[in-house]
Amino acid sequence: MRSARSRDHEAPAHAERQPRSIETFAVLDLDRTLMNSGVLTDLLFMQLLNHGVSIDQVQKDIDFVRRSDGMSFSTLDFILAQYGTAKYTSVMHEIEEIVKEGGFKNELLCDGTLELLNALEAQDVPYAVLTYGERINQEFKLTLLRHMVNRSAKQLHATVTEESNKASWIASDEWKSEGKQRFTVPAFIYPQADLHANYVVVIDDKLSNLESNDDAVLGILVDNAKGTGALSTAEVARLLADGMDLRAVADISAARTA
Repeated sequence: MRSARSRDHEAPAHAERQPRSIETFAVLDLDRTLMNSGVLTDLLFMQLLNHGVSIDQVQKDIDFVRRSDGMSFSTLDFILAQYGTAKYTSVMHEIEEIVKEGGFKNELLCDGTLELLNALEAQDVPYAVLTYGERINQEFKLTLLRHMVNRSAKQLHATVTEESNKASWIASDEWKSEGKQRFTVPAFIYPQADLHANYVVVIDDKLSNLESNDDAVLGILVDNAKGTGALSTAEVARLLADGMDLRAVADISAARTA
């Protein structure tokens, strides 16, 4: 199976990485789990109003992208084809500056995102974001996320992956441990420490990302659009804050979506 490691993000050499045995490691999805990515797309187009694009054209673009949602469609390629690299780069920079100063936080963060990170940290559960998609887009979103939750890259580990089925990849040999623990978290996923875990819990909005043949890889399906019976990110955060551990939340998720 292909490695999730990017050719641009080789695992750094960490001579001082200390081994640590843990019960559970959490893998967090980005789009629609931590961040309202559809809202960000709208904001990118609306920012084009500052670059001479008419409101009518912007609305047409937004409507076209929404109609293409779920299809094999690249929003990045569409914007670059329509407006060019320079204009897109300017728009990205402008939105980042707004976010750095506290703007768009309520619109872009899914309800419960900050509370989820706080709850995991309070329970001393190491976590990392694993997101699938176009590298430029996903790295940009991760930059915005770190600004909004006030965490540096060293505090909020994140990887843009080429693996489309996360739990299945986590159940592969690349994560298998030779010791007592079931899993060794790859260094490029979590460079801070040499983690060995008994369980990995994936929190994601896509059921396909939660399916594996290993019962030690658990899933929590979230739905922040409230279109199904799945837990929302905010509900997951509340359960953890109330003292429930991730595996118990995964059991609740499985019962809710059975």
